[in-house]
Amino acid sequence: MKKHDEGRRAFLVGAAVVGAGAAAGAALVPEANAESRQRTAAAKIVVAPVENHSHAASGGHGAFFNDDDAATVTAFTERLWPAAPGKPGATEIGVLNYIDLALAGAYAEHQDFYRRGLTALDGLLPQVLSTAVRGAQR
Repeated sequence: MKKHDEGRRAFLVGAAVVGAGAAAGAALVPEANAESRQRTAAAKIVVAPVENHSHAASGGHGAFFNDDDAATVTAFTERLWPAAPGKPGATEIGVLNYIDLALAGAYAEHQDFYRRGLTALDGLLPQVLSTAVRGAQR
């Protein structure tokens, strides 16, 4: 066999193997799609507005945040995830409650990190406000 014919033969054999693999894979795709649709349908969750919980043991505050921290986190999260017509914002879906309970429970090791972050955010607020006011006055 000539060198050219050997290369051609190797190409054709490779193409046949790839084609057979694609055909076998195509047979599996409908089954995989059906499974995916079933998992997606089973996982659909209806998001309803969540009440913010305060805990009696904390004097009316949340589980971790005090009133000032709660106000800062609420403002920050609402800025990240604002409400839109027909769509809930961070406040309506209970982001503050989630973060508060998470920091009081499973993510308690991050409490100091959050406290430092909130202190830094509160420290930047006067600068941000004065810049916004100066910009609005121009």
